[in-house]
Amino acid sequence: MRYVHDGAIKERALVVFATHDLKAAEALFNFILEKMKSLGLDAMNRVGQCYNGATVMSGTASGVQARIRNEVPHAFYTHCYAHRMNLVPVHCISDIAEVNGFSDTVQLLYDFISNNHTRHELFLAAQKKMNQQALELEQRATTRWLFWYRCMSNKI
Repeated sequence: MRYVHDGAIKERALVVFATHDLKAAEALFNFILEKMKSLGLDAMNRVGQCYNGATVMSGTASGVQARIRNEVPHAFYTHCYAHRMNLVPVHCISDIAEVNGFSDTVQLLYDFISNNHTRHELFLAAQKKMNQQALELEQRATTRWLFWYRCMSNKI
């Protein structure tokens, strides 16, 4: 939440909610409205909204932002700048064969170990036997730099 208080711009994370339906704009729109109401926030006080570029959120015809703008015409949508900044290096390295090969190998390793309970348990047991802190593999997420960092560090 970004707001003005005593003449100063403030940003605060008010609360975190979990939702199970991430693919349907209507469900997400209703979820957001319900949660804002439960926090006592007046919809007409919204002046902006910021999401990643996922169509379900940013879609101009029926995405969440369009649905909110139908109710609150002055709640302009902006593509999240942090997400945009993350997409720049991802796009820059996407044509480098070695990077793609590395990413593919990490994903195959994740699939091999994590998609089978027995292999996953053996993976953890082998680390424990070597007196190492147990590392967890992560599924590839090309738009998240934390994935790349964790793949190349010893803190998976």
